[in-house]
Amino acid sequence: MSTLKVGTIQDHTNSNTAISIDSSGRVTTPARPAFHTNAKPASVSNGATVIWTSTLFNISSSYSTSTGKFTAPITGIYQFNVNLFFTSFNPAQIRIFKTPAGGSDETLAEQKAQGFAGSHHVLNDSRCIQLNVGDAVRVHKDSGTLTTNTGKDFGSFSGFLIG
Repeated sequence: MSTLKVGTIQDHTNSNTAISIDSSGRVTTPARPAFHTNAKPASVSNGATVIWTSTLFNISSSYSTSTGKFTAPITGIYQFNVNLFFTSFNPAQIRIFKTPAGGSDETLAEQKAQGFAGSHHVLNDSRCIQLNVGDAVRVHKDSGTLTTNTGKDFGSFSGFLIG
């Protein structure tokens, strides 16, 4: 049996910290791709990608605040979460699309809610997705009226590499 006693593991090219282990044995991976949006999305037309224009964090800069797409920097399993708040008299629908590098959109999830007079509803989804380098994931609004006229963040999109 061998024992390896290290506090930091660096990548082999740039000497960046890849893994840190503190004195209590807690492990962090500071370069792991991850993002979380933090501002309400702008007004979104039906049939368009929902774009959050700022993030709380965007490790590896894989989420684009100009396109609304997350592009996988490395192959792996990713966890994604989306929440959108709607207020309308009409039904609301969103889809999560995966676009393989050089390929066409694939629908991964579809969420719908029937609108009623004065109703509010949240459409959300959470799932694990296997991605290859260059595959993209985005949230698409098919119908409904997003709540965007308040100072609150009524919606988010986040994701991270599991492994």
